[in-house]
Amino acid sequence: MGIFKMIRHTDDGLRYLYNALHYTMGIHTDYDKRYSPNVDIYNAYEQFLFVKKYFEKTSGNPVFHFIVVYNAKSTWGYNDEHTAEMSHRIASYFSDRYQIVYGIHHKPCYNKCGKCTSLYHVHFIMNSVSYIDGKMFSLEIVLKSMLFWNILSVLQATNLGQWNMIPIKKTAITAFPL
Repeated sequence: MGIFKMIRHTDDGLRYLYNALHYTMGIHTDYDKRYSPNVDIYNAYEQFLFVKKYFEKTSGNPVFHFIVVYNAKSTWGYNDEHTAEMSHRIASYFSDRYQIVYGIHHKPCYNKCGKCTSLYHVHFIMNSVSYIDGKMFSLEIVLKSMLFWNILSVLQATNLGQWNMIPIKKTAITAFPL
């Protein structure tokens, strides 16, 4: 089963920006599994913050944080190259307007019957402020921008089956296969 989650966390402001980048790019990611199409991964916090300060938008939701959990079938055999390719296609959708980084985490997950359901999940951290025009990225824009359908098309094009996205609580949206 593949899962898509969106996390919205505005309580800690810029501290959440730092923590999300640190978690995604640091302690829980293999050294060679950190990527970005448009940010120096070693200076992501400073680069994100520079854009926010330049456009005077340092309050509110600091990042758009979403997670894609790939099902075991799509990445069987520890195929991290396939995981990286699918993740790059998703990140590329945003990179012409927003700074984005992502880290591939390897963590086998099992269902109630003890069957492996996933090997990899990927955390995507995107600056909520566009480096082009300073416009904020919001949930409304997510729904209008066809984010879901872009991610679904990447996942379906790689034989992951049909997916559907449903809200599970105020701060997260999860996708389950149909």
